[in-house]
Amino acid sequence: MKLFLKKYLKLKLKIQYYDYLYYTLNSSIISDYKYDQLCMMLKKLEKENKFEKKLKYTNYNFKKNNFSYLPEIEHKTPMLSLLSGSSIKDFLKYDKMLKKRFFIFNDIEYFCDLKIDGLAISLIYHNGILSHAVTRGNGYSGENVTINIMTISNIPIVLSSPEIPKILDVRGEIYIKKKDFLLLNKISSLHKKKNFSNPRNIASGSLRQKDPEIARKRKLQFIAYSCNFFNSSLNLEKHDKNLFLLKKWGFSICKIFSICKTIHDVIQFYQMVTKIRLDLNYEIDGIVIKVNSKILQKKIGYVEKAPKWAYALKFFSHSVETKVIGIHFSIGRTGLITPIAFLKPVFISGVLIKKVTLYNKKKILELKLHIGDIVKIYRAGDVIPKIEKVLLKKRSITVQKIIFPYYCNICHTKIVYLEQEGLMYCPAGFFCQAQNEKRLLHFVSKNGLYMPGLGLKIIKKLLKKGCVKTPDDFYKLNIQSFEKISGIGIILTKKILNSINSSKIVMLNKFIYALGIFLVGKVVSKNLANFFGSVRNFLNSNYTILCQIEGIGHNIATSIILFLKSKENLKIIYFLKKKLCISSFFSNSFYMKDFSKIWIYQKKFVLSGKFLTMSKEKICTIIEKYGGIVKSYISKNINFLIIGLKYGQKFKQAKSLKITILSEKEFFNNLLKKNVI
Repeated sequence: MKLFLKKYLKLKLKIQYYDYLYYTLNSSIISDYKYDQLCMMLKKLEKENKFEKKLKYTNYNFKKNNFSYLPEIEHKTPMLSLLSGSSIKDFLKYDKMLKKRFFIFNDIEYFCDLKIDGLAISLIYHNGILSHAVTRGNGYSGENVTINIMTISNIPIVLSSPEIPKILDVRGEIYIKKKDFLLLNKISSLHKKKNFSNPRNIASGSLRQKDPEIARKRKLQFIAYSCNFFNSSLNLEKHDKNLFLLKKWGFSICKIFSICKTIHDVIQFYQMVTKIRLDLNYEIDGIVIKVNSKILQKKIGYVEKAPKWAYALKFFSHSVETKVIGIHFSIGRTGLITPIAFLKPVFISGVLIKKVTLYNKKKILELKLHIGDIVKIYRAGDVIPKIEKVLLKKRSITVQKIIFPYYCNICHTKIVYLEQEGLMYCPAGFFCQAQNEKRLLHFVSKNGLYMPGLGLKIIKKLLKKGCVKTPDDFYKLNIQSFEKISGIGIILTKKILNSINSSKIVMLNKFIYALGIFLVGKVVSKNLANFFGSVRNFLNSNYTILCQIEGIGHNIATSIILFLKSKENLKIIYFLKKKLCISSFFSNSFYMKDFSKIWIYQKKFVLSGKFLTMSKEKICTIIEKYGGIVKSYISKNINFLIIGLKYGQKFKQAKSLKITILSEKEFFNNLLKKNVI
């Protein structure tokens, strides 16, 4: 039960944090789809748990937005979110649930309109005069943005009609048209300012401006989607009648809507909107389906955060057509060259897409891509833009073939191609300006030689002053070196020099990893250190020997040989070898006598559960120290499964594959009996 509570509260905290970012700070760091998945997981846990009622009201209260200068106002009635799904199947389940729970035997009449991607707002009118406008905020109170709201041309300030209620609360969405969004970003680029990532951010940012003129220039729009009457004799029985009344009073309402008598009508409306969504002049992310009858709405009621009588049916990630206007070859820390396609800017799910990664040469050849091609792109998981396909039928005679570089465009070193994988990289390493900055940062990182205090900003300054060019230069620094650099005082200088001094004792695997050899990560570095046992043995390696090591094939072996062939790289390594104390953590290298006598050597282990004697990490360290290999998953190639308390599915998998299973006690007894420790 404790484990369940921990899982539940952690998930609840995560969701409430995302709610705080979205509703209070108008910021979103995950896609709607991922957020909905988390909510579904939470509901499932609540349903399965018998203490559901107690847990449902365990809330974490995040602080209000202290960065805002705007006063907060409580809502007349809470501004709740919507129940949602991303498939017709989800909506059918929702419809079935309503009918079953509330004994509805006929088709429900639904009112459907568009779910505009903007900022929710509440407009309060007293005796027909706009008194204040409030953002959604946390649902119960929001920011007073009245002054900026008054700059929006299609929001009426005064309502003139004898039937206007004494207090009227109009709910709606603030948004910006696509063409105005593009124009604003164009102006931002001209003034060398950061572009807005999506229309919703413009809407929320504009309403928070101290100068109302900024909001006026941004041409925001308003669409009303519901209203509440207070102190009024008006009692309309249907939602659509309320909206038509708002239109009569001068409010803009969504022009694309449908009063659906059956669920088939709802599905038809959703399919129709899916087809036309890209042609609309504003961004939408689905449709909103509401029970049209106000009497039935009242009967159905609310859940904790949403009305049960309304449902948002969202779109899956969709693809759009655009043109490839250019290709750029970007160089990363390890020298890997990644082709980037520049596109004619296009919106997908409210985000402006200007470029997309093509990953490697193989991907370009598979797509048969040319510069000038019309392509279909989509956002995987509503996050990462990708090219789905090239529309070959739309290819014009003006397209240009993509020419792959032979030489690095920064240091002019000949590029190495790994044809099978389609990868290409610059082998110049520290001597390529495009790689050097990140390589030096990698060298001093926690998994490398670890020099706390030496961050990217300081490395940039050291490079600029010529104090550091390659990793060996770190060990040539002194107090005088830092005197040339602004913003670094004597205290920080001493801290950095102490860090550099402390890094002089290093394990062989960390030293190899710090060199930043292309395709050599932490696991391969461990395997190399385990096999060779010393820097000297590693430097004397050859292609044939490297290919014998666990996890090393043709590409990694080639990359290591190329790195060690470079006279400049060898010069750095020999200097570091003299300055550092590089200890081989792994006492059973390929070069050690009688290495085969130790039972752990070259055996593959998997660990499962919680261990009492020492942590899982320390047990892994012991196994690797004596030449064993630790894997994270069970397969037929595994020799031993070591189990602690509360072991999981790996136990059943190991048993079915007849893998030797050792308890924690048995593992340590074997080590002691055979004089390993």
